[in-house]
Amino acid sequence: MLRSTKSLLMVGLFVALAGTNCSEQNHDSRQTETEHQEGPSTFEKPDRAFDDRQLFGETDSYETDTFSVGHVSLREGREHMAPDENHQQFWLEPGEPFILDLTYKMWGYDHHQYDLVVLANFEPIQFKMRQVEEESGFPSAEEWQQSDEVLVDSAPLEVPDHHTKGVSIYIPPNVFSAVGAYDLRIVLLNRFPSDPGDPIVRHGGFTIHHSVTLYYGGLDFPEHDAPELPDTQEVSAHRNTRLLASHGPMTTLLLPEADVYDLASLRDPMQQAELGQVFSVPSPARLLGHSIRSSFLEEERSVIVAFDGTTPLQGASGVFAPPEAPQDTVNSDDPFVVRFPIEIELRDEQIHPIRFVKFAQPFRDMHNSFDRKIEVSNTIFVQAKRE
Repeated sequence: MLRSTKSLLMVGLFVALAGTNCSEQNHDSRQTETEHQEGPSTFEKPDRAFDDRQLFGETDSYETDTFSVGHVSLREGREHMAPDENHQQFWLEPGEPFILDLTYKMWGYDHHQYDLVVLANFEPIQFKMRQVEEESGFPSAEEWQQSDEVLVDSAPLEVPDHHTKGVSIYIPPNVFSAVGAYDLRIVLLNRFPSDPGDPIVRHGGFTIHHSVTLYYGGLDFPEHDAPELPDTQEVSAHRNTRLLASHGPMTTLLLPEADVYDLASLRDPMQQAELGQVFSVPSPARLLGHSIRSSFLEEERSVIVAFDGTTPLQGASGVFAPPEAPQDTVNSDDPFVVRFPIEIELRDEQIHPIRFVKFAQPFRDMHNSFDRKIEVSNTIFVQAKRE
């Protein structure tokens, strides 16, 4: 939430580096969107030495007293997937399963409840997940193939403070719709309650996620088939919108329409905003997403995926290229804010938590690179208005 942003900002660099892979901390060949490394030219599984990592031991070795708030999350693919040194690029022949083991450790957070989702080329896919303690170890491929776990669209996960939690993810081959390259994103989405006293409901630190490349019997990303983010406009936006959207390291903001809640009418939105409340709106609910080009994300092109809870919203996702942002994003009136609508059919009386995720540098080979950065917007809570 907004009130935790300052405390989390201090650990941002540590989290961004340590949160994925130990060997990445000293990796100097980081690629940018304009200078990304080219992918392979032929499909052939590389003959690589397998780095069998001790995920629990490595995760526990991180010093948690250096910063008051932070997290570590490490990963390891299986040997049949021919992982690179950073376990960030994988290869599978058609018919082989994808298995990824993860560890999570957090400290200093005021929330511990999450939902894990997996996207393949920014479309949701089903998976099996098993929570693992160090004593039991991660399940073997044979155990996974004989398991009776069901395929799920998302999986709840609780990560207690200072406790290393293990997770194994299994994706059977029939889940992959076609041969080719897959930009896989494994994301933890916070479970936030509504709070009418909170100016804005948003995780103040860096989103816990993993991004990897999978070559599944082929090499081509479906980049040219990816839809554009619909109905975008490049606008200047009101100063209050720009202020909340660019608070700290953030570059996103989700708002109700002005006739539901007029943010522009507030003199001091940082203190007076009440975006944590539940908004009673007619169906379909219409919200407005705002995004500013982020230098931290190394953003030139990104993909937006909007979520109702953990369910991606159809028609509210796509690729976009934001314009350059001025140095002073709060006071500039140039049209550099990308605005886009998000519509939700409200067919029940439940409270729907709506947010969107911005994924930078999509459809790129990630061989021995860092995780691609992402940003999660604030959450807006909507409920169908009673007639």
